[in-house]
Amino acid sequence: MRHFAITTVALTLLATAAQAQSREDVLERELQVQPGKAAVAFNRDYKNGGMARVRGQMNACWASLAKTPISRYGTKAIYCSAYALAAHSIDDSMAKQFRMPPTPGFDATTINSKVWDALIEANCPPTMVVQFADMIEARAVAALSNFAGR
Repeated sequence: MRHFAITTVALTLLATAAQAQSREDVLERELQVQPGKAAVAFNRDYKNGGMARVRGQMNACWASLAKTPISRYGTKAIYCSAYALAAHSIDDSMAKQFRMPPTPGFDATTINSKVWDALIEANCPPTMVVQFADMIEARAVAALSNFAGR
């Protein structure tokens, strides 16, 4: 009986580890795709309405994320995070250039809080949230550089 209990615990731990690895694989795969998609959408929205349109689209993204089924939550969380971090990066750059405060809603505290909450909800390991958010921001900003001067 004791051998059965040890085997059951071992199998449970293996299944949990495999599930965690699977979630990390999904997040890693989406990290390759979603920041680029978010940069394209950001560029389009910025051209069509400036930062006011971007704020509306960002808020709509966060609102739709709350209604997203768990099976697609990680993908949507990375997309919304990339869009928001791109918006923050552009707003922060403009605020520094013109010596102004950040636009409400685009400040680092607000954006980071939403991004970190979304990543945790998407099963990003808590110890990796800040690192993952930094990677998303770097990839979104790099993708935005493709639109510079257009």
